[in-house]
Amino acid sequence: MQLSLSENIVRFMPGPLLHFKGAMAFLHSAYARMLCHLTWMPPLLFMMSSQAYAINLGMSAPHYAQQMEFYYQKPKPALIGPMLKNFCAQGILSHSENRLMLAAFLAQLARQGSINLTTLANAQSPDDLRHTVAWSIHLAGMSAEKELLSSLLGKKDRNLELQILGTPANLRGWLPPTEKSVVQMFLAAFMATGNPVWIDDIIAMATRPVRPSAHYRQDINLRNYAAATLYDYAQRHAAIRERVKKRLRNAGSEQKRILIRIIGDK
Repeated sequence: MQLSLSENIVRFMPGPLLHFKGAMAFLHSAYARMLCHLTWMPPLLFMMSSQAYAINLGMSAPHYAQQMEFYYQKPKPALIGPMLKNFCAQGILSHSENRLMLAAFLAQLARQGSINLTTLANAQSPDDLRHTVAWSIHLAGMSAEKELLSSLLGKKDRNLELQILGTPANLRGWLPPTEKSVVQMFLAAFMATGNPVWIDDIIAMATRPVRPSAHYRQDINLRNYAAATLYDYAQRHAAIRERVKKRLRNAGSEQKRILIRIIGDK
């Protein structure tokens, strides 16, 4: 019998973190919060608390979310503009984690040349939309980045501009990850392109050894978050499931234990 997402998170948690209350706190404070706000995975809404149902995302947000999740299978560049405006209107882009995730998605499409970022927002656009596109411009590594950011961001956005310019323009430069948002960004990059390198990086996050240190709890939570993310997506994406299976072939015993649980095998 296949375990639920929360039950698998409990199984992933070792040592002092292995208790139901702690697992549910992790689920709702990190993974669930992001999923409920963004609704990229409509089936998961049935597994969340009643808070998920209280969020009014409008009739079209789930449609756009599903289109985005499977974008690599059926690219639709004309969808991007309306999708961003819808997410902005629904308040989804008001959360910094969602902006980064959407920005990583858009940046990969821009790197492929399938969308033009400069047409997605202007100085009169709502703040959340402008800020999302600004991050996208940076992560896309556009040659005219400083000029584009200056035209898109006003004086009140100066701190944001400095923050953006202070981060790696190449998404893979965000490794090793210190925040769960990096897992989301890599997943978004896969959704945009279908490039398995992004899944390989998340697998590496989910299976990396964690040594006792001052950051032990944070490192464990990040590893569990990456594993839980892969577990859920592997149920719907054959490409992700096959990538996890491929990694199993040369995995050590501890890594193999985690990978088997991710794909739901006994």
